[in-house]
Amino acid sequence: MTLLRECEGIVCEEYRKYQVKTSIHHWQLRDMISSTNDQNEILYVYGNSINILHTKSQKIHSVTRNMQFNPTAVCYNNNIIAAGGQRSQLYIKNMQTGTDKKVSTGGSINNGLEIFCNYGDTRVLVCNNDETIKEYSIDTMRRCSIISHDAPVNNCAVSDNGKILATVGDSNEISIYSIGREKYPLISKVKTMNDASFQVSWSPSDTYLAASTQDGYVCVYDIRNMKDKIETIRSVQGPLVKGACRNVKFCPDSAMDLLVFTEHVSHFTVVDVRDFSKRQSITVTGTTGDKHISGMAFGENGSKLYIGTEMVIYEFGMNIFSRRLFQTGGVN
Repeated sequence: MTLLRECEGIVCEEYRKYQVKTSIHHWQLRDMISSTNDQNEILYVYGNSINILHTKSQKIHSVTRNMQFNPTAVCYNNNIIAAGGQRSQLYIKNMQTGTDKKVSTGGSINNGLEIFCNYGDTRVLVCNNDETIKEYSIDTMRRCSIISHDAPVNNCAVSDNGKILATVGDSNEISIYSIGREKYPLISKVKTMNDASFQVSWSPSDTYLAASTQDGYVCVYDIRNMKDKIETIRSVQGPLVKGACRNVKFCPDSAMDLLVFTEHVSHFTVVDVRDFSKRQSITVTGTTGDKHISGMAFGENGSKLYIGTEMVIYEFGMNIFSRRLFQTGGVN
């Protein structure tokens, strides 16, 4: 494990606060905000509704009101919104056509969702506590396949090239699958730390894979050699529950070379992945104490970072000039 040096300058000092409430409907599932195709929009869950905040006008409009369940997972990709619920509910809305659909996936709580294109057809992968991932065609809501696991599945991520699926759940393993036509042959399994994982994320180049763990670590792997981690990053508050790593995401701008993870409450950390020598940890606590983090999302192609709490959404600017100016050496 490398001791990362705390630094300044990766995240800009100035930030904005939007007085927007977001909801957390499961104490461990904290991925409740998302960016959209519009660089000035943030999608978020509040109660049993999904709303969109327009950051320029600061106006809010509801995508759907009263879905009749409280979402435990939400996902957006290419004008499609998916939401999952405690009792296996799956809700899909096409933002272009305005059509929506509801089905029951069976099993238990839907923990995580991933929308992707499988051989020309838009699909959604639904991670469930019944130890499966169920794949549905969004156009027809036909269930195309079921991927069985050895533990409840919390999250999954498809590589940017659409060839590999990574999954994590209530075990200390990442499962790696090849993506075929409704078939997902297992490639390998790799160990994380000692507890469950709640999110997995690919770098823009599909070279790095990262997973966030309940016991307060982010594990990073090089997909070209998955035998050993290339980096293990500890949270600020670990190993306490408040230091559990919930979200982990790479900046979508490959020139930035950044990874961000959130903790259960109050903290998020930005890591320089050029050599994993620097990190900048930010606290979002106030006079009222710890703040539960409901999710995070990148905006404006990676130049903005949004951190959701139950009462406020924060907008942080990334130091684009420094990151791109010093692409080989990082910021000082």
